[in-house]
Amino acid sequence: MPIIKRNFINPVSYPADFEATDQAAQQPRIITHSRCFHCTVLALIVMGLVVAVAGHVTADSNAAPSSHRRMLTLLKQIADQTAETNSYLGEGMAHQLRRHLANLPVNASDLNRWRIHTELGEAELRLGNEAAAIDQLTQAGKLLPQLKGQLSPLMANQTLFRLGVAYLRQAETQNCCPNQIRMQSNPDSCILPLQDGAIHTQQEGSLQAITYLTEVLRNTTVGLPLHLEARWLLNIAYMTVGGYPEQVPKRYLLPPKTFQSTEEMPRFTNIAPHLGLDTFDLSGGAIIDDFDNDNYLDVVVSTWDPAGQIRFFQNNQDGTFSERTEQAGLLGLYGGLNLLQADYDNDSDIDILVL
Repeated sequence: MPIIKRNFINPVSYPADFEATDQAAQQPRIITHSRCFHCTVLALIVMGLVVAVAGHVTADSNAAPSSHRRMLTLLKQIADQTAETNSYLGEGMAHQLRRHLANLPVNASDLNRWRIHTELGEAELRLGNEAAAIDQLTQAGKLLPQLKGQLSPLMANQTLFRLGVAYLRQAETQNCCPNQIRMQSNPDSCILPLQDGAIHTQQEGSLQAITYLTEVLRNTTVGLPLHLEARWLLNIAYMTVGGYPEQVPKRYLLPPKTFQSTEEMPRFTNIAPHLGLDTFDLSGGAIIDDFDNDNYLDVVVSTWDPAGQIRFFQNNQDGTFSERTEQAGLLGLYGGLNLLQADYDNDSDIDILVL
């Protein structure tokens, strides 16, 4: 597995494939609002091989070392390929299944249609296309009566369970992702245990989920993994519409003590919207340090999405933050599930390792 990396001990030591000049080895310093942002970014990219390339942050991409520009080119190529090739985030599988469904012969068996609708529904849900997922899984559910004797009861109930999950996901998107639907943010949204401020205002998704999850519970044996999963989600669904615990059928109720901690724990409040840190993305890294040497802590965040931008938030020295990603010269640095900051090359400046 080839590895290309920067020599942390000697900043001017580069792999033979990259340029190494005294000018390139020096940390370029850029000014952001009369302060200096001084940072080296290393990207560790896993895609069949591991590549760790040192890149210098600079406001002028043309002035950056060729190694940095080539790293940006590589990251852009990976980002562009994500939509088709990434097994988790890409639409390649969904595109294939959509074509397969569109070209399905009129005389195709119900079992084959059920399989394609189910797989496409799961693919759409993984991509966040809840409405399309619900449509496909509903079509799969309508075929269940014709498939008695061909599908095991477990597989039939899994279809209904997936449909319940899809509706619950739709409810979450509609009520817990205000940035996506231009609703006012609610600090209590979707933080367990759900309290008054977290009750869904758009309840259709959760109510539909309750219907399908209840049916799964009626059709499955107590103790089976699918039964336990459906029971847990049913209680959560009732919470989202303000019906827990009173409206939960007693035989499926998880008592309130289930959600109580044996230790006193403070309740965390989401204040990110008020601080200028309210971002919407996949899981990723987050580090806090004084990156611009003004004695105030700044924030850098990343996302697991290979096409997602690493972002820098500068401390305004009043408790709030402003995004300065472009000013910091970080545009084009994509992806990263984890971030680790340290002075990797012993030059007394903070560097960032992106994994």
